Amino acid sequence: MDDALAAVFESLCTRLVRAGADKRAAWRLVTLATVSKAGHPQARTVVLRAVNCDPLEIVFYSDARTPKVAEIQADPRVSALFWDKGASLQLRVDGEAEVLTDGPTVDAARRRLAGYPGSDYARWAVPGEPIADPAAAETLSEDPLEYFALIRMIAHRLDWLELGRDGHRRAEFDCKGGEAPGWQGRWTVP
Repeated sequence: MDDALAAVFESLCTRLVRAGADKRAAWRLVTLATVSKAGHPQARTVVLRAVNCDPLEIVFYSDARTPKVAEIQADPRVSALFWDKGASLQLRVDGEAEVLTDGPTVDAARRRLAGYPGSDYARWAVPGEPIADPAAAETLSEDPLEYFALIRMIAHRLDWLELGRDGHRRAEFDCKGGEAPGWQGRWTVP
């Protein structure tokens, strides 16, 4: 990959890692798309929790009973969309996700959330389930992380677009496995 493409890729990794750690980062809120049982795309906003760059791994948290978790378990193909209005940057990421509810990675995330005052993972009502009264959703389990799940997405394709007054730039990056692992990039028409 040429030096300019390598610089773009490196800057993407830096932005993603920062967004996983900084609550105010532009890429902290992400649109995550899954595939429903009927084969329809299902998009929703999720919070980016962590990013590792080798391999490019993107982490989100969820209630284990949500439709997105069931959709990922049935079909692991996912896509994430990042938008930074201030920098006029868009990043589309395609990959495969898995849902983790136990193990060392989940235990570490649970420790980071120890003392978390929210109730996102403790409602008795199942997310998306019809209820007669919004107050019914406030009944909580004693364990604030009872239904906690970690979603780990491994990226295999990136589509980067930079919008500018003097012209736009776009590049695609694909992760090649096998004997020559790593990312390969190419400039594309915006």
